[in-house]
Order: sequence, then structure tokens, then C-alpha cells
Amino acid sequence: MIANVLTPKIQLVSDALLISAGPKERTASGVFNPDGTIVESAIHSRNTPFNLPVFRIIKDTKFIDSCIFGGFLFAPHFGHTIVESTARLWAARYLVDSSYPIVFLPGLDSTVKIPQFFKDLVYLLGLESPLYLVSNSLRCRKLFVPSQLFGLGKYLDSHPEFITFFHQLRSKKRSGGSKFDKVYVSRANYPLHHGSLICEKHLEDNLRQQEYEIVHPERLSIEEQIAIYTNSDTLLFSEGSALHLFAMVAHKHQKVGIICRRWSAQQFVNQINSFCGLNAKTFQNVTDYILPQDHHHPIANSAAVINFENLKADLVKAGFVNKDSPWYSPTKKHFDEEIKIYASAFENNIRWSKSLA
Repeated sequence: MIANVLTPKIQLVSDALLISAGPKERTASGVFNPDGTIVESAIHSRNTPFNLPVFRIIKDTKFIDSCIFGGFLFAPHFGHTIVESTARLWAARYLVDSSYPIVFLPGLDSTVKIPQFFKDLVYLLGLESPLYLVSNSLRCRKLFVPSQLFGLGKYLDSHPEFITFFHQLRSKKRSGGSKFDKVYVSRANYPLHHGSLICEKHLEDNLRQQEYEIVHPERLSIEEQIAIYTNSDTLLFSEGSALHLFAMVAHKHQKVGIICRRWSAQQFVNQINSFCGLNAKTFQNVTDYILPQDHHHPIANSAAVINFENLKADLVKAGFVNKDSPWYSPTKKHFDEEIKIYASAFENNIRWSKSLA
């Protein structure tokens, strides 16, 4: 395990050097002591270390007096940013000067800017520090390096310090916040090749008949998303990144279901349970997977074909829908039309599978 992961500590590094690597070597980015040795507590970890920093001489290094190391910014990916780029923010409230900038190294794309949703989230967490993304290198006289208290894989269970820090989001009163009895959080507006349920719009139509409010989180501000997640009683999710944010603000009394589009939604179930003790229900009704034939990360871009009738039966059994309410399955023509759209994104170079193995 990397030093101090899931153990709340703040290390002060004097005259630290932060080096940002290029897009093809981003995992060589890192934080270094004046003698060029690696600051191990600044290494980002998943189940294994994400980055293995490589020291090199950089010209035109910028200088800043004092700052807080925020870790790696995984923008533009929403889920990775919510989970991995927030893991060190807990420490900012303990430092004497709240105006210290919080500095990040690029995690996915060295050319990306800090997204507005992340700025808004940091502000809602009560942090007024300016955010800074290191594009080349940065020398810092006093760098505060908080330990990583959250992350992917085994770190989704987080630490009580981090969980308490995020729970302030659900305890704030929100003027004009939306409140619904039943909500379906959909991925239907995402491009099909970004990970999808085939014919999800048909599922939306069915759930509207069951008096669900259909929510597309990418159209909402981060505050609007949190308001819906904290104020709604029953929530069904199309498995995806929105669940990471929901888990951070969920209440134990809510009723939550996850419609799977990959092999399992267990990581989301575990995170929700870790943050509030709620046991979410999962619905696995996939009959076939469609995947790009040649792709660096096919599972993330897979499409799932689900059995609508089996899904309804499971939702009825779990108390999410009414047995006697209208419900219809897409026709073969509907399925074929969406599969054609999906295939065109990969120049028809796709394959069918019964599993994601």
C-alpha cells in the first residue's frame, strides 16, 4: 500500500517540485523533494499505484509560495473526477490559511481545463481556495500533501473523515431544490458508444407510466443533482458515474435500485453502503453485450441489450413498479435501429458476447 492511503495525515514538503508529464506519459507525473526523490504520499493509488513519477529537469518552472496538493485531476471524465480528484480535499479545512491554492496534476488529459462542475463541488464543500492545474512544472516553497482517503477499487470504502466531510453536502438546506417521490437517473442522452442500455428511451417511457421523474444529470448543475439525490425517496439508476456522486450524499432511508449494463454494479453498492449504510438493489437483466472489436477499453464502451419483461418482473418483486401499470418492450426494429447507430461509431467493427470476459 502507498504511504498514508486511508490514514488521515498531512505532510509538509519544503521546496517541492510538481512535474506534469505529457499525454502519453501522464503516469510519470508526480511530486518530488528538492533532491529529486519521490514524495511517496503524493502517489495516487487505485488497487495499485496509478503513477510512477520520473524526475527530470524542466525549464521555465513556475513558483508559488504555499499550496495544498489536491492530487490528480481526472477530467473530463465525471466519475473519475468525483471519486479520484476529491480524495485529498478533506484536509483543506484543517489548514490555517484557507486561501492556499489547491494544485492538481493532470490525470487523463494534460490539455484539459478544470471543469465547472468540479469548481462548483469544491465551493459547495465550503472551500474557497483557488484551484490550479499544473501544465508543466511548479516549484512550491511549502506544499501540504494530504493523504488519499478515497479512490477506485478497494478505496471506494473510504475513511470516516472523508465521509463526514462529504456529508455536509446533504445536510445543507437547499432553496428551490427539486423533490420527487420517484426518480429515474438515465444515461439515454449519452452517445450509445459511451456505454449504454439499448433502447433506454423505451425504458424511460415505461417508468414515466409508473410516475417516475426522468433525470439526465449531465443537463443539471452539480448543486441541482445533489438536491435531487438528497430530496428524493425512491431512485432508480441506469448504472453509471452518477452513482458515485449519489453515494456521497445518500440517506439510509432511501430506496435505491441499479439497472446493470455491465457484469455487476457491486462497486456502487459497496460505495453507497460505506457512506450511509444503505443496501441498494441491483437488477441484472442483460441478455447480450455488444462491444467494439478493437478498442483500448471495450468494457467502458459496451452496449447492453436487456430483457424488458424480465426487468419489469424483477422491479415489481422489489417494489419499484406496479404490476398492473402499462409496460411495453421495444420491437426488433427498435433494437436493430439503435444497434446500427452503435455499430456506426466503430465503423461496424463490433462483436456480440454473452459476457464481458
